[in-house]
Amino acid sequence: MALLMALGHNLALPFWRSTESRPDSIALRVDAISYSYAELGRHAQGIADWIWKQARPWKQAPRGPQRIAILGGRSYESYAGLLGACWSGSAYVPLNPRWPLARLRHVMRAIRPDAVLVDAEGEAVFSELESGGCPVARVRTLERARALSEPAAVDDEGTAYILFTSGSTGAPKGVSIAFRGVSCFLAAMAERYPLIPGERVAQPCDLSFDISVSNIFTAWNSGAAVYVVPSAQAMAPRDFLRSERINAWFSTPSVAVFLEQMKMLKPGIFPDLRYTMFGGDGLPATTADKWVAAAPNGSLENIYGPTEITVACTGVRYSGAVTVTPGRGIVAIGTPFTGTELRILDGADREVQLLEAGELLIGGPQVGIGYWNDPALTEARFPTIDGRRWYRSGDVVYKDANGLYHFLSRVDNQVKVRGYRVELGEIEAHLREVCASTAVAAVAWPVRLGSASGIVAFVSGTNRSTVEIQQVMRDRLPAQSVPSQVRIIDRLPIGLTGKIDRKALAAVLDGEH
Repeated sequence: MALLMALGHNLALPFWRSTESRPDSIALRVDAISYSYAELGRHAQGIADWIWKQARPWKQAPRGPQRIAILGGRSYESYAGLLGACWSGSAYVPLNPRWPLARLRHVMRAIRPDAVLVDAEGEAVFSELESGGCPVARVRTLERARALSEPAAVDDEGTAYILFTSGSTGAPKGVSIAFRGVSCFLAAMAERYPLIPGERVAQPCDLSFDISVSNIFTAWNSGAAVYVVPSAQAMAPRDFLRSERINAWFSTPSVAVFLEQMKMLKPGIFPDLRYTMFGGDGLPATTADKWVAAAPNGSLENIYGPTEITVACTGVRYSGAVTVTPGRGIVAIGTPFTGTELRILDGADREVQLLEAGELLIGGPQVGIGYWNDPALTEARFPTIDGRRWYRSGDVVYKDANGLYHFLSRVDNQVKVRGYRVELGEIEAHLREVCASTAVAAVAWPVRLGSASGIVAFVSGTNRSTVEIQQVMRDRLPAQSVPSQVRIIDRLPIGLTGKIDRKALAAVLDGEH
């Protein structure tokens, strides 16, 4: 099985096998309703049949790879649509209907989808988008298949999915991931977290967040069930974990931090949890200790990986002080998954010595295809060095004497806000337009253990009020990128290099508290 996965395959193939071997087992539970492998499989096959008939370029190639947008929230229809898109051999592109319309319009123009699948929430906003005349269907209206056929064959190097992340130019960028990369990632996950058929895997995030790739397909590859966490419980899932007897949990550490702050992490409250994985942000060691006590029958692992490297590529099983980054109070990012290669380079692209910090470059089969329709950025961030293709992570790390890698900081203006990757450059690009001023700066603040609680915007030379600026930014950016404060000042501080001194701005904020 591991060899097959390493070669790449249609992401729906293991699901199809489970429709034959365990048809009545739960595959998906959402909105307190359970759906079996057979039931969900028949609907996914019907969706694939519709895609094969409707998506426009297939007049020449009946079953060629296409881009299918999934415009939906945490609904049955979204998951059935995603599975159907995979079944058809297409690349799926998840779009969150709660994104600002400007962002949705940009993404739709960028990908030019061959078809769009919507749920009720997505249907409500679709009319506001520029669809280019592509076919659109409400998932619930598509017929179930009477019999199931094997999912379409795919090219291992073809695109499995495209996820849009924050971009430094003011526009989100699409990360294209190959079937080969997803297969290798899932093989590594199966090696580290061998699920048992019938176990329950929580899915606490939106489909547009790459953690969902792990939660969904590690479950379905193992004959386990995906349990979708309602939005209202996503940040405080204690009751959900207990009532649904969840066996595997993967999210950003912000969930655990919130539960800790609310004094909900009591010893022994999650007896059914076998595997917990946190990633996407720094995991405080004190929080990890409390989580381990809360889930005494399981293990806790901190994992790391940019979206461009297919979800995650390193990890470490938490075991106290030996796995904590000295002086930082956060858990190390661990050692590489099978097949992943890591290099740490200095500013001149020379290998650093042991314990020295530098930029992390990542190689191996999980390295993504690149950025959708952006060859210049792809070439810059996915260089070929010594005949091998790498991804420049932009993360400053070091390797210790035990082989563990430790995250220190970013080399650019990209930050993490409540677990989401945010480009300060994107925020500033919108600020310049909204404020009609070039004197703008976005600062992540306050920052604790490498993670920011919000963004503070500084603007000089604008006629707009702070209230107006925030309102327009809400219409342009996802919630995590909207400044929680906007400050209008006479002049932005300039450093010795002639650049805006953001450290000075952060120091002002720190001095006020």
